[in-house]
Amino acid sequence: MPGGLYPPLSVSQSWPEPNYNDPITQGAVLIDLTIVLYAIAFITILARLWARVVVTYDVGLDDVLVVVAMVCTGHQ
Repeated sequence: MPGGLYPPLSVSQSWPEPNYNDPITQGAVLIDLTIVLYAIAFITILARLWARVVVTYDVGLDDVLVVVAMVCTGHQ
């Protein structure tokens, strides 16, 4: 079959009708997940910077680029 795999007709007929008037959304869950993952990334970057600045005294261009990327993703 060209175009990919299709489910059997009995399976596609058992699906519920689409709800276009009042669809179920996951907006609040996505916002919460974004906040949690951003906090984990922020803590990870802080730990990396602490290790590079305090422990090894060696901050490089990669550290600067990580901070720039974190700042850029926070403003979207």
